[in-house]
Formats: sequence, C-alpha cells, structure tokens
Amino acid sequence: GGAVDAPAADASAVSGGGGSSGGGKAAVSGRTREVVSGRARVRPMHLKRVALVGKSTRLDRVGSQALNVGDALAARLRDAHTRHSSAIDELASALQAEGMLVTMVGVQNARPDVLRDIDLVICAGGDGTFLSTAAHVPAHIPILGVNTDPERSTGALTALCYPDLHLPDSPTPTSSDGLAQPTPGAEGLTNALERLRRGNYELLSRRRLQVSIKPVGGSEYMLPRLALNDVFVSERNSGRVYACEMAGDSGPVRIRRSSGLLFSTGTGSGARLRNQIRVDSACVRHVLAEAASRRAIACADVGADLASPAEGGAGEGGAGAWLSDAECVGIAESWSQHWQMSPSDARMIYSILEPIVPDCEPRNSAGHASWMVVKSLGHNTVLTLDGFYEHPIRYGDELTIAVGDEDSSVLSVHFPAHDIYVQHGASRARSWRDL
Repeated sequence: GGAVDAPAADASAVSGGGGSSGGGKAAVSGRTREVVSGRARVRPMHLKRVALVGKSTRLDRVGSQALNVGDALAARLRDAHTRHSSAIDELASALQAEGMLVTMVGVQNARPDVLRDIDLVICAGGDGTFLSTAAHVPAHIPILGVNTDPERSTGALTALCYPDLHLPDSPTPTSSDGLAQPTPGAEGLTNALERLRRGNYELLSRRRLQVSIKPVGGSEYMLPRLALNDVFVSERNSGRVYACEMAGDSGPVRIRRSSGLLFSTGTGSGARLRNQIRVDSACVRHVLAEAASRRAIACADVGADLASPAEGGAGEGGAGAWLSDAECVGIAESWSQHWQMSPSDARMIYSILEPIVPDCEPRNSAGHASWMVVKSLGHNTVLTLDGFYEHPIRYGDELTIAVGDEDSSVLSVHFPAHDIYVQHGASRARSWRDL
C-alpha cells in the first residue's frame, strides 16, 4: 500500500474539511444555531414555503402494463402505489390547511434550484426517498422525513409515519409543554408543524462524504454530489475481483484484491455497513469454544486447574457449550454496536468486502478514518453514492473520500423523546434494530 501518496498538506483542501463533530454553526431559515454533539434545539420555525417531495413507487417505475392482472405481486404494487398517493394528497391538504405555500416535487425532480427558497423540505416515502432528496437539498434547509408505507419500509431516517395507526379512542399523548406528541399521518404532521413553530424540536446534523477524483495525467475534480449513507467502489461486474491500493490518515492499509470497498458515515453505520460487518451467534459460539479449548490445553501444559463457569472459567465443554443462544446473540450484537457512530461524527468507517488473504491483513479489513485515498487498479470500476448515483472509475485514478465539514451536513428534523432509528406507532413494522 505504500504506492499511494497522502493528500497534499491537509485533507480539507480536497474534501471541504473534516472538522469537529462538536462545534460549528449552520444557518437555518435565516437564523443561526449552535451544533452541540450533532444535535441541538433551535429557535421556532417561521414556515411559509414547504416542499413536499414524493417518492417514485415501483409501479411508477415498472408500469402497469408490465404486470399481470391476477398476479399477487401486481396487487401488492398497486396497493402500495395507492397508499402512497393517498398519503401525498392528505399531507398536501394538511399543509395547505395550515396556510402554507406547498410545492409538490417528484423525487426525480428534487434539484437545488427547485428547493433553494424553501423553508422546510418534507420527504414523503422511505429511506430511499430521504437519501435521494438529501443529495440535492441546500445544507441550510431542514428535512422532515415521513414514512408513507411503514408496513413495508423501515424508515430509519424518518420522523413520522403514515397512516395514522393509533386507535381513535386512545388519548392523544402530550409533552411537558402541553403540546400533542407527534403521531403518524396527517394529524401527526399538524402536531409536528406546531412543535416546529414553537421550537420544540431538534435538528440532527448528519455528516456527508465528499469524493474527488484525480485521473492519470489529468486535473483533480470533485463529484457534484455528496453521500449521506455510504460510498461503494467495486467492479461493475460483481463477479470480478477489485484491485486497488489504499491509505488514510491512520496510515496505509495493506490491500490488493477484494470484492469492493465501502466507506460509511455515521448515518450509514446503522445500514448496509452494519449488515456487512456483523457476526452471527454461531460464529460467537465457535470462537468462544475454540478459545476455551486452547485455554484448557494451556492450563494442562502448566498443570493448572481450569475454573468452572461460576468462577469465571470456561468449564467443561468450553464457553461455547454453556452460553445460551440469547447470550451469544447479545455478544454478536455488541460487535455491531461497536461500529455504530453518531450521524454527526467527523469520522467515517471503511470496510473491505471479502478481502482475499494474504493480500489483505484481517485486522485491517475495517477501521475509522477522516479521509482515505484509493488508487484504483480495476478494469471496469464504478463508484456508487448512496446506491443511486454512479460514476465510472478508470485504471490508475486516485479517489479521495473524506468526511465533509459541518456546513455540508444534512439537517434532519428530530422530535425529543422519539428514537430516531425506530418507527413510531402502536403497530409499526420492525425496525433495523429488530432486523
């Protein structure tokens, strides 16, 4: 990995700066709020112009003509399309009833020039809609996510869900200030808007990744789009091995061949990265049993007694034998939690997919960094941002992936006392934590 040169002087010259996750200021609707640990209460919002961004459903993409009338899949797609359309209409009516000027925007038309003069962007869809929209929203405009299909979508980035799932005769929950707590659906949107007006909300500052490319014999240029979740580099043909050299602010990484490279933000650390680096309970049980077996051999060699489980030892049969399934699952979960970062963290996580040994040292297959430089040695390489935007990479190109500064962060609306990673509602679908 020594062939890769680090960026000249400072990574901020290329990336826009790494910055600190604790400080920095960002403008919000003409005002300034101080970022404290990536989350801060702000002043009341004066909402006049709101953009309602709707997702493109699968039915929109495949077309109704491509579906068989009696097919069960077709029925599900039509039902999902109808639910989303109803949600968009109801949410738009609720916003207009509040006296707001509503701009209806399809996610494919969500561009910076369309959203520039907006006070609040409401993403109606799921995490995909949020990610796609966030790539084009100016950094000073807050985003409120609404999950329009909570039965089929996780909605880890959304703050509200549609439709209204609480029972009509259930009392409306209130907060300490007497305001109704956000509930799913249009009613929840009305309550949420009132909390925004009174300043009873938080803005979560989500760092993004910036990518610059220096072609062989050419000038370095910056990609026009930032990544909120992750950056993935691999061969376009997923069956081919990807070759590269890589180094970062923590030093060179010994790597030659793998299935690809994943660079994740704090927001993305709970998504694809989490599933990629996780271990299962069977692996935990095997490792503990193997460790206990080796300890038993070592104790036998020195003539020492092996402590029982109650005394803190492995016991007969090894640790993997006496640990329950729940305990093994808990240990595996703790490994995943080890890699979980705050969305405002000024670091990123790099992970090497299926590294080919001995080309890659196992201990270097994942780690933290504020910037990384990759010299691509692939044949037909593609770089993907958030699973949407693709950019071709040629042999010998040098990629610099870095965490953007606070001014390039996405500001997502979050309501206090609500878990930002879990859907809301009595009958919610499983969250990513459950999965």
